[in-house]
Amino acid sequence: QANATVKRAARGLVEANRRGRFASLEHPYNSYLWSLPEIKALQGEGWYHSIFSTCCHGSPRETWLCVLHNSASLHAVLHKPVCDGHPHLEYPAEDEDEDEFSEYPWGLCLVMAEGIYDELNSLYSEPFGSLPRSLERLLHHQLQGATKGLQQQAAVDWAVAQCTAFLDTMEAGKEKEHLVWLLRHAYHTGCDVRLTDRGEDVVGHRPGPYPAFRWHWKDVLSYKWREPQHINVLEMTAFLTELRRRARNNEELGKRFFCIVDSLVSFYVLGKGRSSSKRLNRVSRRIASLSLASGNTNRNDHLRFLGITAKTRRLPRTMPELDEELAEYINHLYQEGETVTLAGWTLSGLKRFYPRCKPHLLTSQLFLRNWQRVHLPQRTSPMTWLGARAMAGAAYKVGRPDLALSILLGFAFFLRTMELLSLTIRHLRIFPEEGTIIIAIVNSKTSRGLQQSLSLKEPGLVAVISFLLDRVRPSSLLYTRSVVAFRREFGCLVRAIGFDPQAFLPYSLRRGGATEYYQRTQSLGRTMVRGRWKDSQTARIYIDDARATLVQLSLSPPTAALQRSLASVWRVA
Repeated sequence: QANATVKRAARGLVEANRRGRFASLEHPYNSYLWSLPEIKALQGEGWYHSIFSTCCHGSPRETWLCVLHNSASLHAVLHKPVCDGHPHLEYPAEDEDEDEFSEYPWGLCLVMAEGIYDELNSLYSEPFGSLPRSLERLLHHQLQGATKGLQQQAAVDWAVAQCTAFLDTMEAGKEKEHLVWLLRHAYHTGCDVRLTDRGEDVVGHRPGPYPAFRWHWKDVLSYKWREPQHINVLEMTAFLTELRRRARNNEELGKRFFCIVDSLVSFYVLGKGRSSSKRLNRVSRRIASLSLASGNTNRNDHLRFLGITAKTRRLPRTMPELDEELAEYINHLYQEGETVTLAGWTLSGLKRFYPRCKPHLLTSQLFLRNWQRVHLPQRTSPMTWLGARAMAGAAYKVGRPDLALSILLGFAFFLRTMELLSLTIRHLRIFPEEGTIIIAIVNSKTSRGLQQSLSLKEPGLVAVISFLLDRVRPSSLLYTRSVVAFRREFGCLVRAIGFDPQAFLPYSLRRGGATEYYQRTQSLGRTMVRGRWKDSQTARIYIDDARATLVQLSLSPPTAALQRSLASVWRVA
C-alpha cells in the first residue's frame, strides 16, 4: 500500500511538471522512498533534491528532511546539507510521542514561502510578477492549462504564436479581408473551418484558439431555456434556433453562412451530421430537415431523397413501398449521371437514422451493388521510381530536404498520405552498417488500433535517407506543415518533373511503390506484407491496374531528360 502511494505521488509530480506547475514531495532523508525506481528517475532535467535539518529553521529538534521539487528558487534558499550546529537541542525521550513534534517549524514555512514566491515572481509578468508586461506573456498566462489540449508547453507556445500572428493581421477597416482568409481554411467537404495544429499527444489535429475579443459583438438572440438539459444538447439547440432565425428571411435562403460555435462537440456533430448520442441525433435531424427546407446545405442525402419523394408524390407508408421508391431513386441517379457515392450515402443514411428499415431494403441494395459492380473508379496514376527520385531531387534543390525525405519514404514503404504525414523521428530506426531502415506505423487505416512496422534493406536508399535526416534534424514530425500544404507542394513537384498535377496525387507514391516492388521481386506475398493488404485478390487488381497504367505512360524525350537530370542528385539505382 505504501509503495502504491509513492508511485501515485511520483506520477503526480511528473504530471504537474508537464503542465508547468510547481510540485514537491517531502519525506525523511533516510527513508526507503528515495531508493525506489520511480523516484530515482526524477533526477536532473529541472528536478532538485533539497536536503536540510529542521533545526536550521527554528525547530528544537534535529530532524533531517529531503524535498524533491522543480523550483530553482526554492532550492537556493532551502538546500543546506551541512548543519552549522545549534546548542541546547532537545532530544526525544524514550516514551515521547514523535507525532507531537511532526509539525513544520514556522521558520521553515517562511523559507519555503519565500522560495516559492521568488519562483512565481520570475515566471509571471506585472502585476503578478516582475517580468515586463507584454502581449505574448498575457496570452501565455490565459492559455496555459485552459483546456486539455493546452497542458503541454509546446502546445501553449504554438497557441500563443498563432494568436499573436492573428492579432498582427487583424487591422481595423480590413475585416472583410480577414474573413476571406478565415474561409480559405474550410475543410475539403466545405462544412467547417478548422484552425488546427498536429501534436504528438493527440491523434489527428489539435484545435487552435482564435482571438475573438478583437471583434465587436452584439446580442441577436436572447432567451431562457425552458427546462434543464445537458450542455451539448443546449449548444446544438442554440444553433438550431439561429438556423430558424435565418430561415425566416427569404434573402438568406439557398446561401451558405459562417457560424462560430465555442463547443467542439457541436462543431464535430454539425460537421458530420450525426452522433452516437440519441439526444444529439434528435437535434441533428431537426437541423438537417431545416437545412434542406431552407436550401442552406445538401449534405444529408437520405433527407434529400425523402424531400424529393414528398414533393413529387406521397411518402411511402410501408417498408416495401420505401424499398421500391429508394430503388427508383438510385436508378434515377444512375440515369442522370450522378456519382455512386451519393447513392451509397443515401442508403447508409436511411439505415443509420431509421434502423428498422435495414432488413427491408433488398431491392435498393441490389441496385446499388449492381451499380458498384459496373462502376470503374478513377484512380490516380502510379508514380515511377525515376519520377519519385526526380521529385525528391527537385525538392532538395529548392532547400526542402524534409519534402524530399517524405517523397522517398512514401514511395519505398507504400505509405498512405496520412500515414506518411504522421511519421515522427521516433518512428524511424536506421542501421547504417547493415543498410537497413525500420519504421513504425502507429495508427494505420487497417490496423484496428494495433501498431505496425516495416523494414527495408537497400544500402543505397538507406544512405540517402540518412543524409536527408541529417539535413532535416526533426524534433518530432518529419513533415511539420499541414496536409493542404503537402498536397500543394506535391502538385508543384509533379509539375516540375513534367507531369500533370491532376493525374498524380500523393497517393501515387503508394501505387507506384507497390508496382515497382512487385516488378522487381515478382512476389505478390511480399508486396502484400509491405503494402499491408489483407486480401490477395484486392492487391492483385490494385497492382495489375497500376502496371497497365505504367505501360501506357510514355515520356517525351525532354521530360525523360529532365527527370534523369533531377534524379542524378541521388546515387540510388
